[in-house]
Amino acid sequence: MFNRERLRRAGGFALFSALMLAGGQANAQAATSVEAAVQKLTGSTSREWIFQQVITKMGSGAECTQGNAYRFYSDHRLVIEKCENGRLVKTTHNWTIVQEGPLDIAITIDGTRYYLLFRDAGGAHLMRLQMRSSSKTQPTNEQEFRLSED
Repeated sequence: MFNRERLRRAGGFALFSALMLAGGQANAQAATSVEAAVQKLTGSTSREWIFQQVITKMGSGAECTQGNAYRFYSDHRLVIEKCENGRLVKTTHNWTIVQEGPLDIAITIDGTRYYLLFRDAGGAHLMRLQMRSSSKTQPTNEQEFRLSED
């Protein structure tokens, strides 16, 4: 009787250990995925991602005809440079990044959550911010950026 009870407990412990190990590996994999996404997003210190090439006019440098660029910093700052009404406007934001489920990486920029996707197309590195719709009648909002280093 004692041996059966001891074996049952040992089997339970082995199952518990296996589950803990699997959970630890899932957490390590999630951390690795998040770390890899941060590395792609920021490089060693910062990277600029271009939604629309910034074109400035000759002169002061603050006048522009078009543009929208995001610079992500490894300290979780984001500087958005956008051409608005012919003037180049820079705004600073904060971002956080988390793993959601086994496949999704979510980035939150000043309280707005996006799904973050990376892909390579030819020689270009692309990053997509996707805001999924909460209803079937509203479209999913996507913005695709190209790494400025390309």
